[in-house]
Amino acid sequence: MIEKYLEWMRVRRCVHASIASARRILFMWRGSGLSGPSLIDSVAQRMACGRWSNATAASYLSQLATYLRFCDALGYETEVPVKINQVEYVRRSIKRPTGPARRSLSVEQFEHLLNTAYLSVARCSLSGEQRAALYLFAARTGLRASEIASLRSSDFRRYQGRWWVETPAGKSPPARLPLAAATYSVIWPTFLLKYATREFVFPVGKQAARLLRRDLAAAGIPYKVNGRKFDFHALRVQMACDLRDGWCPKRLIQIMLRHRTSRAT
Repeated sequence: MIEKYLEWMRVRRCVHASIASARRILFMWRGSGLSGPSLIDSVAQRMACGRWSNATAASYLSQLATYLRFCDALGYETEVPVKINQVEYVRRSIKRPTGPARRSLSVEQFEHLLNTAYLSVARCSLSGEQRAALYLFAARTGLRASEIASLRSSDFRRYQGRWWVETPAGKSPPARLPLAAATYSVIWPTFLLKYATREFVFPVGKQAARLLRRDLAAAGIPYKVNGRKFDFHALRVQMACDLRDGWCPKRLIQIMLRHRTSRAT
């Protein structure tokens, strides 16, 4: 049943990281023989010894809850011996930490970062030109690193005279985002053409944040200023700030960032 659920996630176009996370957590709990009370003890023990953070525990429990709902909707018997209400009770009892404060760069700083990355040596099998194209693509689309890593060449389509990118389902619902012709012309030779035969055209993952931090250091741009850092996720902030500075309405920024509520924006 777990394999059917994972196949459903692939058909639904969930991000690759979410599928891997679901596989890990479901197979771990399938053979554990956990009941409702022991589930609470198991989660608390992993959090107490530092193996899981609050965010990790909440994410894994959310995956388990979605799987149980999937089995219940189709009338299948699940291999995980817990009830949906027990999982939801444990998940809601976990206090989610607030995200780190992030900042954006000025136009001059961002251009300097791109130029520095473009002229630097290859890192983690990505050339300087590819890293500069990756940062520009993330800052112009607002896609997260996990979403970029799950993009296929078929997700880039031309419709009504302009390019669009189909985003996978992850922390935000899937959507079709406009892609400027200048941005497409940058990622076409560096990724779409070079990795056209691969399943995923952007060979990035957890190393994306590390690559950006190294390029920031090479460009002489501080990673953290007054407690606000510039990591790979801050490229979403960069896009939002660029739209705001261009007098873009808040509602449109929310749509581009794919936030469910305006409060998140």
